[in-house]
Amino acid sequence: MPLYSWLDTACSGAADQALKSFLAAVNAQPKDPVGYRALTEFYLGQKNYDEAIKVVRMGLQQQPDSIGSAHDLGRRIGAEGGL
Repeated sequence: MPLYSWLDTACSGAADQALKSFLAAVNAQPKDPVGYRALTEFYLGQKNYDEAIKVVRMGLQQQPDSIGSAHDLGRRIGAEGGL
């Protein structure tokens, strides 16, 4: 299933299925930052900032040069007034 299909699932209110799909994407391609970004966005949409931070950290362990994800996360959380 393409990543964008998983995003559609998340937007449709099927949060449990979306979460399973995002986790499957990360597990299937752990070196691909797209899965981590999608999972991070999912958690941010749920206002689950602690989990979003964990996912960014996991992604950075796999792709240390992908610092843009951490920057995006900080900017988004700050804009939403989280943490």
